[in-house]
Amino acid sequence: MSILKFALSGKEKGRRMFFSKSITIDEEDLGQVALAARSISVGSSAEAEFIEKLKAGDANAFDTFVTRYSADIYALLFRLTEDAEEASDLTQETFLSALKAIHKFRGEADLKTWLFRIAVNESRKPFPLVETPQP
Repeated sequence: MSILKFALSGKEKGRRMFFSKSITIDEEDLGQVALAARSISVGSSAEAEFIEKLKAGDANAFDTFVTRYSADIYALLFRLTEDAEEASDLTQETFLSALKAIHKFRGEADLKTWLFRIAVNESRKPFPLVETPQP
């Protein structure tokens, strides 16, 4: 039986916080953890392959990309704007920006994290004012 212990500490607004958690893993669980770690790396290679397809301009990959993340992006933007129409417009702008910038994606963050950052940046851009015709 193996026992893993870890502790995290951080400082926030002058207060020190301490978090501690102990995990007990027996030999059988240890094997399952190792298998799970292997499946994560397999998922990572599938994700890398998906990203390469996006960078190559694969239309099916981009369709999958939009289908996979559009609901999450819309939900984020709706929380930020509190306006359904604006959130919908910003969702479209987010995916257009992502499509234009996918070749710059370095893989240092998860694809979803990168896309969320684009969405937040899009929400901060001012909308162009629409001039109404004067009589």
